Amino acid sequence: MPYSLQQFYRGEWERRPPEGWEVRLREISQITDRMSHLRLRWNEPYAHWFEPNRGQWSIYVATPRHLVEASRAAQFLLHWSELPEDQQEGRKACVSSYQHFMWHTHGVEVLPFWILQGSHGGTPAKYSRREKRYLDAMNAVSEELPLGFLPACAFDEQSVKAIQHRDRLVQAGMRFDELEKMDRPEYLKAQDELAEQEYREVFLDQWIETMKPQADFMRHWLQRSENRESLPAAPDGLASTLSQYKDQYIATGALIGAKVASSRKLQVAVA
Repeated sequence: MPYSLQQFYRGEWERRPPEGWEVRLREISQITDRMSHLRLRWNEPYAHWFEPNRGQWSIYVATPRHLVEASRAAQFLLHWSELPEDQQEGRKACVSSYQHFMWHTHGVEVLPFWILQGSHGGTPAKYSRREKRYLDAMNAVSEELPLGFLPACAFDEQSVKAIQHRDRLVQAGMRFDELEKMDRPEYLKAQDELAEQEYREVFLDQWIETMKPQADFMRHWLQRSENRESLPAAPDGLASTLSQYKDQYIATGALIGAKVASSRKLQVAVA
């Protein structure tokens, strides 16, 4: 295909995948002008990779350019090298040479989706907001593993299973109307709120697990009648509050009865 910026073209961009890979990928992601699809891309190795002498395949989401918003499409009109020098770094950060090539030769916007590396069929090229909240809640690393960080792997059924779990079209049940809804502001807002609720639930479970030693101590301490008698009477409705606090915290992020302090008082301890 003709391409005017030959000095930036890299032959690896059009390398054909191993036999059978493209056929299997098309079985789970058909090419259509009505929605995005998945594409394989070869990446030549770099010296800092885990396997510096072995390249890796990655998978991109390809969206037909007539479906791309006008403001985004405008960023593909000129290659970063064709812009004034003071604008080049900004454009390079949002439109790579590979993306520019795919836009002008294949008519699609491509975004990284999956890297074929590691022992579990690959790793995400980018985590979703919800996934980041899960990982943060579990004190796990929420930064994506970069290309070449792990040994390369094949595109196999393990990869297919992982990709199907993440692919938006599959999540939408192969229904075009549901896929369209997933881009609407109200859907995205609902997804963000769901992510927050799930984060709160994971956090609360982890916090309860962390506080188990203190809870066990209090149960042991309260077994002695003199200790129980030294405590003030429980306020009215405490049992009801305790039964509801978890659900309310997960739903709203606020604890029952908790208030924002309007002032701070300094209490001086006198020896």
